Amino acid sequence: PIYHIRKVPVDFPYEAYPPQLAYMEKVIESLQQGKNALLESPTGTGKTLCLLCATLAWRHSFISSSADDTDSSLSYNNTPLPRIIYATRTHSQLSQVIRELKKTSYQPRTCVLGSRSQMCIHPQVHQQRGHLQNMSCRSLVTRQRCSFHDTVPFYKKDPVFTEQLCDVEDLIKLGNQHSVCPYYLSRELQTDSDMIFMPYNYLLDVSSRRFVSVHFHEAVLIFDEAHNLENICSDAASTEITTLDIKAALKDLQQWSVWLTQQGETESLDDLKELQERLILLKKKIE
Repeated sequence: PIYHIRKVPVDFPYEAYPPQLAYMEKVIESLQQGKNALLESPTGTGKTLCLLCATLAWRHSFISSSADDTDSSLSYNNTPLPRIIYATRTHSQLSQVIRELKKTSYQPRTCVLGSRSQMCIHPQVHQQRGHLQNMSCRSLVTRQRCSFHDTVPFYKKDPVFTEQLCDVEDLIKLGNQHSVCPYYLSRELQTDSDMIFMPYNYLLDVSSRRFVSVHFHEAVLIFDEAHNLENICSDAASTEITTLDIKAALKDLQQWSVWLTQQGETESLDDLKELQERLILLKKKIE
């Protein structure tokens, strides 16, 4: 059924209860006024579905009103096409949100961002972890030796990826089917996406935000399960190093040294040796 809330037609997949209508009204009110909103609803009341339908209905109405310029109350800081960024604490929660979105009539262009450890499908690099995996990936990509990355330009406009609502698991499955890197493809897809799904840290951690090139100025930011934000922000601003971390780093450096030697890139070995010596010294001081 269609519900007209603050002059915005909202297509909701079920008969809405009064609390759901009230929730959607507050979502649309905050969007129309360009203000922050802290909304709460008990578990099991369909708040995720309400949030998705209200936000996407407002966006559709906003675009329509911008085209004919008949309703200035829907203006949003003069931004013609506001992008929606939906953040949750974990990727499993993102998958749940995307499943809810599939229940609606709304079909925005979407993409979901994830880490290499989750999305890499290269047979060797996929088996690695941490910095070793990141450095191996970057080295292969820089030297154009990753066939999965090389095919990304051919698929970034393909309807198979641009016209489906995909979570991380869907992207990995399609990536394997078409031999294209889900990790780098997702970063290409975000350029033309109406809605981007990502974990909290991609927004809250400066280095992560810079690396994935997430631009949220004038965007609609949604933090689902926002009671987790305080701990996430605290973790993002904190650093804790233990002897176990140093041991793991030394192991990664050793593996990386072997890999560089096998690849014939020995010019970086001196730098790795110096880093190893400094980590050993730090470990001794901690102990």
